Amino acid sequence: MVKRYKIRDLETGKSVIIAFDDRDRSVDLDLLLAQEDARKYELYGDMDPGMYREIEETQASRMRRVLIKMDLPEEFIDKNLKPKLVENQSLAQKQTLEQKARERYRSMVSSLGAQSASQKVEVSGPFIVTEISSEELLSFARAPEIVYIGPYDSNVILDQVGYSEYTEMEDAFKVSRTNHLQNSYNLSGSGIRIAVTEFGQTSREEECYNVVAKQSYEGNPYHHMSLSLAMWGTTYQTQTSLCDGPMIGYAPGAGQLMANKPSNDPEYPHGNYAVRYQWAKDNGADIISMSWHLEPDEEVNGTLSARDIYFDYWSIRWPYPAVFTSAGNEAFEFAYASGKGYNFLGVGNMAFDTSVDNRCDDQIYDESSYYNPISPYNDREIPEIAAPGARHAVCGDSFGGTSAATAAVSGISALLLEGSSHLKNWPEALRAVLIATANYQMGDWQNWSRYSDGRDGTGMVNALYAHLTAKKRETGTAAQYRAHDYGSMSVDDFDQGTYEKTWTARNNNAPIRVALTWNSKTTQTSSVLDVDLDLWLVNSSGTIVATSTSFDGSYEFLEYMPSAGDGNLTIKIKGYNIPQDLSTYYSVAWTTHYDCY
Repeated sequence: MVKRYKIRDLETGKSVIIAFDDRDRSVDLDLLLAQEDARKYELYGDMDPGMYREIEETQASRMRRVLIKMDLPEEFIDKNLKPKLVENQSLAQKQTLEQKARERYRSMVSSLGAQSASQKVEVSGPFIVTEISSEELLSFARAPEIVYIGPYDSNVILDQVGYSEYTEMEDAFKVSRTNHLQNSYNLSGSGIRIAVTEFGQTSREEECYNVVAKQSYEGNPYHHMSLSLAMWGTTYQTQTSLCDGPMIGYAPGAGQLMANKPSNDPEYPHGNYAVRYQWAKDNGADIISMSWHLEPDEEVNGTLSARDIYFDYWSIRWPYPAVFTSAGNEAFEFAYASGKGYNFLGVGNMAFDTSVDNRCDDQIYDESSYYNPISPYNDREIPEIAAPGARHAVCGDSFGGTSAATAAVSGISALLLEGSSHLKNWPEALRAVLIATANYQMGDWQNWSRYSDGRDGTGMVNALYAHLTAKKRETGTAAQYRAHDYGSMSVDDFDQGTYEKTWTARNNNAPIRVALTWNSKTTQTSSVLDVDLDLWLVNSSGTIVATSTSFDGSYEFLEYMPSAGDGNLTIKIKGYNIPQDLSTYYSVAWTTHYDCY
């Protein structure tokens, strides 16, 4: 056991990490972590540990489809450039990557003499989806051309659970404050496209929904997908059993995309998430919604899954759709929460009570998965946010669990993107806004802390505060009650460990929440955090009044109740161990808020 501390020099502001063993002796933590990584590589190479152990223990000879990430360099693209230039650069880079990935894979297969490896591959950027025998797959684990191998086909858990009661959708909107956006700001998600990534056809006539494009006409009616679509918008009337009513949902004006191509393997009908994502992206998806998780890979494995690594990569590349996934409903089974990726959001399920117009009486649902991933310092906190998921009356049926919570956040995000279209290319900003404004965080009976494994992340989503925060971008230091900013950062942007840009939160003698988000490194690696950023809040006298200094996460979050003597508060980013090749997108968001509203 090793205890780790991050300390700072108050004169220079420089942060250092110190570590002690269980006998309080100082240890070289960097050396210990390097030794741990070396041992892991010795055991498993670059293969998912669970899959490696399964192959060795069962000596399985079956063919299996896998997701392989090739070791390929690529240039960092500045999203601040003109949109058409970003698009052209991104498309040219993708084409080059895919050609190199295909060529390098085939060369590797030939050099390793892998007789069973399929030459028919699906290529997506640096990713290869292919089929190979278990025995020969072990020879790939330490191939220098590869940085990751994981299972592509897995069983799917649909993250819906049952309740004895359910709520009309219009009443459910009040809990998340979605009703304010629809009624006071006339937002409907118009001009935004949300993709559901499941399989099959709608269980009601497609006229009941706002489907604007469909990937496949194969498959039988599939109720779970239909209910996700209905959460965003449906004209189905329970009273008449007809689609003759107004469009009602979290984003009734948003275009719905059915990314529903079935897998070639009927045993794993959900297995085509990469193909579905590519189709959704090519059809203009602004939001990708996944109300499911992979079993057993994402439940019993505390490290990033193949799906996490895949979406970590694509979430930060053109056209930058925001990605949401359900955390799962297996808390009683001690399952890890899904959505372990750094660059997108997992969503927990809040059981809400609409009989009282008060968010503070709501609690996280017992079954909502929350166990944090394994990481070097064990201080990652997922899911990042929670949302009302228990239980909505939709389409003549009801929908609940983290499935419904994820659909709710996806719909709310469509409203935010309609109201603040500049965020469409900045999922980092959308993440920061949602985290900063999820202002009810006692749904699991405790405040947010990186020292404990919370169930609801930073709290339950608040659409109203999110909209007001998203509307105001503050690129300077003007004091704002709530605002956000975003951009790109490199090592040259830091002066003695302090990011050169600061922001000012206006003191309104009410609690202030601040969030910082950034991305993992996804080039020539699986998905790793190559920089450790911290968040400081400094009062007008120069005193540090609040900090967030986690080690292993891609976001920092703090909440502070200022006094009148604090004056306005400066938001600062501190960098620890900044790599010379740092290139990442980031966002800062903050809001003054009032409890239970």
